[in-house]
Amino acid sequence: MAQQKINNKMNMPRPSWMWIYGVIIIFIVGYWMFGPGNGVPVKSDWNTVAQMIEQGDVEKIQVVNRDLAEIYLKKDAADRYRKDAVDPRFRNMPETGAQLTFNIGSVDTFRQDLDKVTAESGNKVVLVYENRENSWTSILLQMLPWIIIIGGWFFLMSRMSRGAGGGAGGIMNVGKDRAQVFDKENSKKVGFQDVCGLEE
Repeated sequence: MAQQKINNKMNMPRPSWMWIYGVIIIFIVGYWMFGPGNGVPVKSDWNTVAQMIEQGDVEKIQVVNRDLAEIYLKKDAADRYRKDAVDPRFRNMPETGAQLTFNIGSVDTFRQDLDKVTAESGNKVVLVYENRENSWTSILLQMLPWIIIIGGWFFLMSRMSRGAGGGAGGIMNVGKDRAQVFDKENSKKVGFQDVCGLEE
C-alpha cells in the first residue's frame, strides 16, 4: 500500500509554468500600452488651444490626415496644466507625445485662425502635416519587435523543455526527482549460473 502511494505521487503531473509566462507577457504588453506616459491625448477645441498659444504654452501642432490636430505643449506648461484644478481633464495629459487633440474641419480655415493668433500674440508655433495609416496598423508595427522577442523566447523554452538543447531530458529537467522505489522482494537476483561462460 505504501509503495502504491509513492508510485502515485511520483506519477502525478507536474504543474505547468506556461501560465507564469502568460502573466509576464500580459504585464509587459499592458505596461507598454497603458503605462505612465502612454495615455490618450485629451479631447479639446480650438478656443482652448488658442488661449494656450496666446500664453506661449504650445510648442508644436501636428495636423493628421488634414482633419485632426495634435497639440504638443511645452514640458513646463504640460506639467502646470496637469496640476490645474479648474479643468480635471488636464490631469490625464500624457507625458509623451501629443497632450491635446481636436478636429479642425477645414485646413484653410484652421491655418488662417492659427496665423491670426500667432501674429497677435507674437508666439510662434511649429506646424507640420502628416498622413497617417490606420491606427491599428501602427500599433501592430510598434508591437512587432515585442512579438518577435516573445515568440523566440517561447520557442527556446519549448525546445529546452523537450530536451532538444541537451541530453538527459534537457535543461528544464534539471533538479527533477528521478528517484525510484527499490523493492528487495521483487528485485532480480543474479547467480553464478547466470554469468557462467560470459566474457568479462
